[in-house]
Amino acid sequence: MFIPQIIYIETTNRCNARCIMCPHIKMQRKKGMMAQQVFEKIIHSIKEINLDKIHLFLHKEGEPLLDSNIIERIKYTKTHLKGLKELAINTNAMLLTEDKSNGLLNSGLDTIYFSVDGASAEVYNKIRVKLNYDVVEANLKKFFELRLQHGNRIRVIMQMLTNKDNFHEVDMFKKKWQHENCEFYIKQMHCYLDGTSSSFPQNKNKKQLHVCEDPFRVVVIYINGDIGICCWDYDNAYKIGNINDDSLIRLYNNEKFTYLREMQLKKDCGHIIPCNRCMRIYGNDVITRFDRD
Repeated sequence: MFIPQIIYIETTNRCNARCIMCPHIKMQRKKGMMAQQVFEKIIHSIKEINLDKIHLFLHKEGEPLLDSNIIERIKYTKTHLKGLKELAINTNAMLLTEDKSNGLLNSGLDTIYFSVDGASAEVYNKIRVKLNYDVVEANLKKFFELRLQHGNRIRVIMQMLTNKDNFHEVDMFKKKWQHENCEFYIKQMHCYLDGTSSSFPQNKNKKQLHVCEDPFRVVVIYINGDIGICCWDYDNAYKIGNINDDSLIRLYNNEKFTYLREMQLKKDCGHIIPCNRCMRIYGNDVITRFDRD
């Protein structure tokens, strides 16, 4: 029986940005917020799993701070999933007001990722379209100030996706935030199936080159309770089932998930949508290569 190590709960799939690498603008799924009863059902279903090995993210396709209930949902999760290895969110920080910063610092959240793909307004605003670097920077500075006041030990990870347009700002990015007791996650920009920008060559091989590790460790739960296979399948093209119909652990080990794992190990996903157009296994976008030869 397979047990997920990483769980994404998409409490909202709405976003306030139009980032150049993200396929969000192409998403056909209905946009909205996850119903509270669906959220609670998911949390209680996770109780069946060994919590000390689970990294739980309360975001997926959208910006989590657009969920007006995100802080209460963090508190609910921490109350009902005691012993969870990690509870995290990833935000672009554009909506990180002082009230929201205080709320997050008092919520019990373990880790927060701030996605900031630049160290200057000129570079950042061309990548994180519709956002404003000056606002983001001010919000982050206030957050760090409040964290110090609270004596809060929340883990902060400053994330930067790089391509040819912003790679020259990596050192500036680190220098700007290194005094804030944070970690850095610098990685190359990926295509995310249908994004328009990538640091990797987009030459698709006719045969599958690699085995993706996501079906063996990741599960995604979309706003309506549908179960997904990876964080790149933004439209839930490969349908597993719905949390309202069965438990999470049984869905994670059902026939469709099992078949996908078998095809991945055989490197035979040419007939499986969206795997058959994924550059992580048909190209050299190597963020999660998982060869088992």
